[in-house]
Amino acid sequence: MPSRRFQDGILLCDEVMRDKDSGKRAYIGIFETIHVSRFPSLHRKLFVCFRLRGKGIQKIDIEIIGPKGREDGMVSKQGTIEFPSEETLYDEDVPFTELKIPHEGKYTVNLVNDGTSIASTSFYCKLREGIS
Repeated sequence: MPSRRFQDGILLCDEVMRDKDSGKRAYIGIFETIHVSRFPSLHRKLFVCFRLRGKGIQKIDIEIIGPKGREDGMVSKQGTIEFPSEETLYDEDVPFTELKIPHEGKYTVNLVNDGTSIASTSFYCKLREGIS
């Protein structure tokens, strides 16, 4: 049975830089919309950054689903987080490279634990105006 857990934050950005001494992160290019010159398109790099609190060992899946649902194809990554105590925060930034963007619309990013969505956000892909 899964332990209690909750999501503190999730964001999408182009790059993450980490200070070697302090371990602090700088999130570069936080976005909600990707503008492209044509469809289909590839987005070079996207980071899914999240902060969770939890307890025990938890399997986490990250899914990116297109506007037409699983018909668009789904990109996912899996991992395991070990929380030493419920008060423990876990920060992670997971890169997705060469993300296929088949068409315009809303793309959903889900964090899933044991088949249950525990956090979700979305971004939009639009044709850049003035480009044909």
